[in-house]
Amino acid sequence: MFRLTGLMLVLFVAACSTDPPGTCSVEENDDGSSTVTCSDGTTTTLVLPADGTSCSVAENDDGSSTITCSDGTTTTLVPPADGTSCSVAENDDGSSTITCSDGTRVTLSGGADGEACSVAQSGLITCPDGSSYTLLEGPPGQSGTPGENGLSCGLEEQADGAILLVCQDGSSAMVRPGNRRHIILIIGGGMEPANEIAASRYYYGEDFALQHHDFPYQAYVTTWDVNSYDAYATLASKPAFNPATFDWTVGYDPARGGQLPYPLQEDTATLQDYIFPYGNATSPSTDSASAATAMATGYKTDSGNIAWLPGDPVDGSIFTSMELLRAWRGMGIGVVSSVPFSHATPAAFISHNISRSNYASIAHEIIIQTRPDVVIGGGHPTYYPGNTYISSSDLSYLESTTDYVYVGRTDGVDGGQTLMAAAQLAAAGNLPLLGLFGGSGGGFETPTVTHSPGSPTYQQGSDENPDLPEAAQAALTRLQTNANGFFLMIEQGEIDWANHNHDYKSMVALVLELNQTVQAVVNYVNQPGDAIDWSNTTLVVTSDHTNGALRFVSPLGLGEMPDDLSSYVNYKANGHTNELVSLSVQGCGAGAFWRYARNYPGAVLVDNTAIFRAVLDIGLGQ
Repeated sequence: MFRLTGLMLVLFVAACSTDPPGTCSVEENDDGSSTVTCSDGTTTTLVLPADGTSCSVAENDDGSSTITCSDGTTTTLVPPADGTSCSVAENDDGSSTITCSDGTRVTLSGGADGEACSVAQSGLITCPDGSSYTLLEGPPGQSGTPGENGLSCGLEEQADGAILLVCQDGSSAMVRPGNRRHIILIIGGGMEPANEIAASRYYYGEDFALQHHDFPYQAYVTTWDVNSYDAYATLASKPAFNPATFDWTVGYDPARGGQLPYPLQEDTATLQDYIFPYGNATSPSTDSASAATAMATGYKTDSGNIAWLPGDPVDGSIFTSMELLRAWRGMGIGVVSSVPFSHATPAAFISHNISRSNYASIAHEIIIQTRPDVVIGGGHPTYYPGNTYISSSDLSYLESTTDYVYVGRTDGVDGGQTLMAAAQLAAAGNLPLLGLFGGSGGGFETPTVTHSPGSPTYQQGSDENPDLPEAAQAALTRLQTNANGFFLMIEQGEIDWANHNHDYKSMVALVLELNQTVQAVVNYVNQPGDAIDWSNTTLVVTSDHTNGALRFVSPLGLGEMPDDLSSYVNYKANGHTNELVSLSVQGCGAGAFWRYARNYPGAVLVDNTAIFRAVLDIGLGQ
């Protein structure tokens, strides 16, 4: 029987697509089907379900859409007063999804195609294919929910064996057995669009030639946190941040900050006044912890918070997308970073703390409580004496336990080779992998580039540390054994450090390492003979924030990196800024990011909190 899943805000995506549909109109055909014509020139026919029930979709004069089926049922999608538009897309499984610009979505399902799953009162979901999922329970007001408001959820078993998680705020998520997803999020810490262009010019001789610049979905991202919002609100004599009533344009105003980032927009006096409202080189902006928290949890929070609510309430821990996807779908999870694994960005995906500076306690939670399938990063105390990134007791535990496959940096030993060997051992034994490396600054040694006009160079920083592509490949080797898929976050965190130091040469080398990492991941997905391909894999490349406000004075060409750069580039900021960063997506479900884009006057931008929602859509989707 033809089944309508419900008219509520949903977080699952019925099928993967790579292109946003644009603005669409619907016309009913003589055979009972409906044809959707979109502004991008594409047309889609609404397919009739396998059981023979015919349905059509018609647009009404009041802006609503009515679904009329031959069994006599009708359903009307009523848009809100702001005139939300809806479109219809055909899915690979024969169903059709109606998506409205306010986020409301309805899936018309063609019939049962999943195995039946059982649900225990404890919240444990067990499916015949051996997969299992758990409904998380958390502190009051912060239970494991796909909704935005931290409300509790209940479980409803579906006729086709799927499990619908229905939450008090009206949101829901559908969990189905047996359809794996692979999500890989690559973050350039502190990477500005100008940084990407600088590296591209050096290595390829043109502006947009990095690997992710060819991805089919491209957007720009707003990154503000609660602290930067409050700073701009004070300047505008507006109320401080309130999660229920805040104004998006206080966090980022495209009319002043620009619809595009520099250098795609001119570095005007208006832009400079917006970025530096205090008249100096300090900008109201997010820090890495709150930016990563937004991406990992969907919540705006205070600078310095690690997956924790603003104001630091006692029960302020927020479930992350990694935790939810592991619980609900049984997915493998992992983080890789060129900086210490207890640093802000990796920590925000797999731990919770009121302060990013509590490195040892963050590391302890990751190792003992969260226990991801993969953790690879810097912070090895032997090579950075006196650091607090991991306690001596936790290091001793890793070196002696059989619960992990542990590998650390060793003098005279190739770190990439030992890490891959450890990953293969962990995959064979179904054990978590933890690789601990790093140098005198805590992170992996920085690669180098040289002044070689016409012939760019690139050299790995240290053989004793893996480079980031090697670390990524080791993580994928371990995670790809999970039958339920995985979510892997990879960070090139030292770009941020180079920008803090206004070190242009190191920044270019580090962006090129990120570029090589993207290429390594693309090659991994493209290799034949395994269950990973672009039909079930999503690769996202973005940044957590801008840093340094790099500006070009005179262009540098292919392979050009003179010792004196003062005539070619300068930095306008002493730290982070509130400028836009880039977002590039390839593979299954790229349209999920478009779905959560925000319409500003003259601009369509993606907020960093939308990354959380899009990742959940893709991970839970059918």
